[in-house]
Amino acid sequence: MSGPLGKAADELLMARFRTKLAKELELGARSPSSNSYAGSTAFPAGYSGLIGMIRQMHGRAPSQAAAAASSRRTLRSLFPDWPPGAPAGEVGLLWWFGVLFAAPFPTFSARLNAWVTWWAAQW
Repeated sequence: MSGPLGKAADELLMARFRTKLAKELELGARSPSSNSYAGSTAFPAGYSGLIGMIRQMHGRAPSQAAAAASSRRTLRSLFPDWPPGAPAGEVGLLWWFGVLFAAPFPTFSARLNAWVTWWAAQW
């Protein structure tokens, strides 16, 4: 089964998400006694592997707030820092979306988000 963008696009997007999750897990695994993490190869391929990575990421978090911050970092890292002009510490695409769509047109931006999610996140 694949989404409207096709199997290749689904696999590409899932691989990118998996890479970002592995990076976040690596950051969470680093401590004075442990300086490495096995990465995404420690989990099975496909959707079940993603769920395992997410469970481990949230299981390591010392609090619900830390788990939410880890999730936000992972999701924000999926977006490009383009176009330029966003304030320091902001991701370009997300900042400009907020300025151009979310703030002035909240209903439209919610529908646009739902449409993009439907197209790009069938996996």
